[in-house]
Amino acid sequence: MQDIVDRILTRPSIEQAQMAGSAVRGAFHRHPKETLASLASWSAHPSAHVRIASGVAYGVVGQRNRDVLAEILPFVERLANDTDRQVRRAGAETALEQLWLAHSDALWVIAEDWLRNKNDRIREVVVRALSRIATSGKIVRPSLLRRFVERVLDLYDELAAKASPEVTVALATAIDAVGCLAPDLVVPRVLEWAHREDDGSLDLVLEIARTPFGPLCEGLDVHEAGVRLAELRRTEESAAAERASSGESRCEYVQIVSQTFLVRQISTHMPWDWIADPYRGCQLRCEFCNARTSTEWSGDAQTGFSRRVTCVQNAGSLLQNELRGSSFEPRTENVIGIGVTSDPYQPAEERLQITRELLKACL
Repeated sequence: MQDIVDRILTRPSIEQAQMAGSAVRGAFHRHPKETLASLASWSAHPSAHVRIASGVAYGVVGQRNRDVLAEILPFVERLANDTDRQVRRAGAETALEQLWLAHSDALWVIAEDWLRNKNDRIREVVVRALSRIATSGKIVRPSLLRRFVERVLDLYDELAAKASPEVTVALATAIDAVGCLAPDLVVPRVLEWAHREDDGSLDLVLEIARTPFGPLCEGLDVHEAGVRLAELRRTEESAAAERASSGESRCEYVQIVSQTFLVRQISTHMPWDWIADPYRGCQLRCEFCNARTSTEWSGDAQTGFSRRVTCVQNAGSLLQNELRGSSFEPRTENVIGIGVTSDPYQPAEERLQITRELLKACL
């Protein structure tokens, strides 16, 4: 397996990575356990091309042996959460496409779980992978393809209302591709989104209107959708201002001086090695935030997360000192996640500028 890695590193390219990933088939047939162990290290390799090769290889070995799905999917998830876009697209998306073609029942369950419970990077990978499968030409029977597109649209529909801007763009790109394949299924869904009263769906409609498929959506009034979106956002801003004036958004800032700052990231599925949280607690109260219920750090009620923000006053100087330690050599191989459990640019930052000091310490 090392000779394959050496070939990738000698002539690094996506094409070379794809060929290397496919070449793992023989090694897996002869030594399955050793091959899976090697692929696990590939998925965390410093070279993006080696990580891409691991994604292709996971698709290859997963197609051959359904029993290894439970073992390889966590590593495919790692690739889907990779910071490098090429790794996510040429590695994770390729793996999901190959695995779906061999084990569609199991991969539907994974796709639904990742879209509902994972982060935006992984959601974007799943959205794009489903679109790739639909347009690949590998689903030959028209009836099966139609059922596949209908199910994909149902999953996209779940995301539409609360999708982040990045996922919204991915959804629009996917709708553009699938819409040209099955306009009779997609156009009615786009028109339905255009009549909804949530800004996520209307945002998606406006993004779809910018794609080549947009003009094919007969009956879509883009201007009206834009006007309604603007009205919804004005209403939301007014409601937020009213909450602030009534005291609902008042927040207590607790400034502390700490002796240490950085926390080592234990999980191997995260793209960073260290956690740097300038704030604990957040005034923004985003509905999709997964940190709001994490109140163990203070023993507080859940509402305390948005009402009391702890600020590490000397975070900048602590980080500057800790970066001089031997744990950060070489620096290029140590990734710091700033604001992992609380938004680093919440309202407190305007007043205290702790995140700004952290960034200056990293320069």
